[in-house]
Amino acid sequence: RTHPWLSGALACWIHRLGGTPPKAPAAKPYALELAGDWADATAWWDKHDCPYDAALARLAGDAPALRQALADFDALDARATMARTRTLMRSRGVRPVSSGPRAATRANPYGLTNREMDVFKLLGEGLSDAEIAAQLYITPKTAGHHVGAVLAKLGVHTRHEAARKISHPERR
Repeated sequence: RTHPWLSGALACWIHRLGGTPPKAPAAKPYALELAGDWADATAWWDKHDCPYDAALARLAGDAPALRQALADFDALDARATMARTRTLMRSRGVRPVSSGPRAATRANPYGLTNREMDVFKLLGEGLSDAEIAAQLYITPKTAGHHVGAVLAKLGVHTRHEAARKISHPERR
């Protein structure tokens, strides 16, 4: 209860969950958020390169802040927090703006999802669908669907062609 960073974080979580936090010292960004100044709390976190904490502070904000928080969580691949943010947005009547593919997918030169990248790498090792499935703890049918998606996104027709793309990335 005497450490401002620990007690401040705990107080903010209690507040975010709808409780009444105990009176305790809180470090500046937490104190700002607890005082209802989500914008300055967000600015503090952004200035100190803490994107997750900044996005959490935005959850107390208006519709644009909620949309920005959702985009920030997407960029961080914070799926559970994205789901919670969407629930919060719905409860406040805020419609999320579709952002299209996730940041990781947009950044991928082939437009592959993270899971498709896993499959892509295993294709490069020459694994069958069954072997890919075993490595990724998925069914062979699901692995086959991923392989098909990877081949389509790479613009190739065979595993051999996909493997060549892996070993010679300049042939995009």
